[in-house]
Amino acid sequence: MGWLYSFSGLEEVAQELLKLENSKLKLMVLGKGELWGTLQNLKEQSKLNDRIIIIDWVSYEDVPDYLAAADICILQHIDRRHEKYSSNKDV
Repeated sequence: MGWLYSFSGLEEVAQELLKLENSKLKLMVLGKGELWGTLQNLKEQSKLNDRIIIIDWVSYEDVPDYLAAADICILQHIDRRHEKYSSNKDV
């Protein structure tokens, strides 16, 4: 919900979700940002594309309705600050 930053971890969550072929889990993402295209591509390239729901901006007043539709909410974050300083030898 909000701006879709690359460090949000949503790409990784979506990739893992799509590996669970027999799962009833779905991922709903609200917002826009640098990950929008990546998430759309994951959705379109997957045979399970109905499991990723990507919704553009919604009004502030409508956000509680989307939150109420969820069984769980996550606030994923990947700390990538160290990556820009590490050399390829360390990877």
